[in-house]
Amino acid sequence: MPVTLLVNHALVDGAHMGQFFAALEGEMDRFVEERGRREG
Repeated sequence: MPVTLLVNHALVDGAHMGQFFAALEGEMDRFVEERGRREG
């Protein structure tokens, strides 16, 4: 799923964006896992 993140570099750096995408990936994995339990 394509995701775009637009940030102001004065407030956010690459480490913050990495943390955001890692958290997003974890939430998406959890969503898929939960959905699989409901359907399976």
